Amino acid sequence: MAHSKLKHHYQAALDCDLCESHDKVEWYCITCPANLCEKCKVLHTSRKNFKQHCVISREEYKSKTKKENENEKTVVSYCAVHRNNELTLTCVTCKVPVCSECIVSKHNQHKFESLTSKLDKTKKNLSIYISKLEEKTTQVLRLIDKNTEGLTIAQGKKEEVRMDIIKARDNVKALADAESKKMLEQLETEMKKNTFEVSKSNTKLKSSHQQMTNLIQKARPLLNNHDTDTIDEFLSRNHFDEEFPDGEVKLATPKFQDRSLQSIGILGTLNFECVKEKEVVACSLKPSDIKIIGTFTIDATATEIRTASSTLVWCSNFDKTCLRLYQFRGKGVKSLTTDFKVQSFILDGIGNVIACDLNGQSIKKITTDGSIVILCNTKPQSPRGICLNQRKQAVVCMGEFLVIFSHDFKTKLHEFRYDQQGQPLFQRAFKVAVNGNTSYCAVDVDAKRVVTISMEGRLLWTYNGGQLKDKFSPTNICCDTLNMVIVADTANHKVHLLANTGDFIMYITSGIDIKDPCGLDISDDGLLWISENSKSRKVHRVKYLSDIQ
Repeated sequence: MAHSKLKHHYQAALDCDLCESHDKVEWYCITCPANLCEKCKVLHTSRKNFKQHCVISREEYKSKTKKENENEKTVVSYCAVHRNNELTLTCVTCKVPVCSECIVSKHNQHKFESLTSKLDKTKKNLSIYISKLEEKTTQVLRLIDKNTEGLTIAQGKKEEVRMDIIKARDNVKALADAESKKMLEQLETEMKKNTFEVSKSNTKLKSSHQQMTNLIQKARPLLNNHDTDTIDEFLSRNHFDEEFPDGEVKLATPKFQDRSLQSIGILGTLNFECVKEKEVVACSLKPSDIKIIGTFTIDATATEIRTASSTLVWCSNFDKTCLRLYQFRGKGVKSLTTDFKVQSFILDGIGNVIACDLNGQSIKKITTDGSIVILCNTKPQSPRGICLNQRKQAVVCMGEFLVIFSHDFKTKLHEFRYDQQGQPLFQRAFKVAVNGNTSYCAVDVDAKRVVTISMEGRLLWTYNGGQLKDKFSPTNICCDTLNMVIVADTANHKVHLLANTGDFIMYITSGIDIKDPCGLDISDDGLLWISENSKSRKVHRVKYLSDIQ
């Protein structure tokens, strides 16, 4: 209806709507609305009540009206029931457009909204949708640029690595050529020596053969001679040594054993790393590869275990004053009684046990005969976890920091307490493990996280349990020969397997029946030993790497 009125005013613009004169009409009041001549326009805008009215030229009004008409054409449509009526509103209750007759008939007392308002809201939603899509497209373009940049970097490294491989090949080839030349020369020398020895021996043998042939020819006619004196005289003059002249020559027969392919990676190793993060690509382990090789029950719950071999394991409980050595089928082999509760312990490789006395604030050695020697006092700190690094130096958890001791425990070599920003590394370091010759991984029981630092004490990464987040409750830790980190999460009945970058790989306990995992250690054959901190008193041997037989 508003459109019809505007259209009427536009067509009747020949007369001034105020004075009804035939003077030239060049102005239009949008607020009234009304066509105005020059005189009425001046009066209209000068009066106090009309000063806020919007008066524009008719040319501008024509242009504005044309645009509005074009917009209206896209909105105006007719009712499918009452075909001559325009759809003016939207029934909010029924979610359909309606005309005036629809309102008083089928949609009486419903809630309504103007089509224009509905259109505005719809267009607003569309605009938001477009904005989000544009934002996403920007992100996609960024990812494309990042991927392209990464590929460029990788392609650049490809040529560098290719040249390194060729150089290594040439070096190996040069070494192989030199060694093969030496071997061939040695072969020729030995064969010449053999030829000379055989020739020398055969010359003597041939000479002896000729002499014996001549003697045979001379002796044979005497077989018909009956004069014994003649025969005796021949034998006395032609004496022959019954032993073989020189015997058989002992020759050095050549033999070659090809060992060139017995070592995989003769040129070196080719690894692939992420271009951006420089992190090792996660290995392709699957939970289906994991299985329990064997389970046995021990005399008391073990909170700490250390494998002495692929078949023997030492067990202790932080609330007990003894350690026991078990064979992998559960048979007790040896028992050591102590005068303190063993918080944590390690094996020194020569039969002794190095243990942490939490209450006594000291580190002690338990010898093979059961004697106890105090190696060092740690007052006022209490030692908790302990491990040996590659240099056979003890790494000890001292609550808020780690300490590296000398071999004799008389000197503190290093103390790691703060990160690069001066922030504390630990709230309470509880257990620690060395990861190859690159880092130390510690369980912080109060902060409920794993903290990994370099050999120099620089913070490398932390792990907070991944998806478990606040529920994560680490209690023990160990590292394998692939530099992967294994974490016992007793409260959640899980054992986490992490890459050496701190990235989660999988739960080792997925699909196998292990409750309350606590003690952890890797035996020489690559199997993971797990003790349960429960009434079951079980210890499991677990195969989690597919290449272990």
